Amino acid sequence: MAEKWIQKAIKKPGALRSALGAKEGKPIPAGKLAKAAKAPGKLGQRARLAHSLNGLTITTIRSQRTMDWTNWLSLLVITLLCI
Repeated sequence: MAEKWIQKAIKKPGALRSALGAKEGKPIPAGKLAKAAKAPGKLGQRARLAHSLNGLTITTIRSQRTMDWTNWLSLLVITLLCI
């Protein structure tokens, strides 16, 4: 598997957002993204990649939240045991 394939896949950041007319700083509406994913060409490719990366991001964030909570909890337990 290629290293940093996501960075190599995104050649023009913001191109999908500007093609769909979504404002910067706001999420792209799911309906627009789903409709664009069915489109042929670069627009469809970008929308399908964005849909895939969106699922990847949510999973990654959830696992990081869990890791942070457990790390904090274990640190608290160790601190209380040492007192």
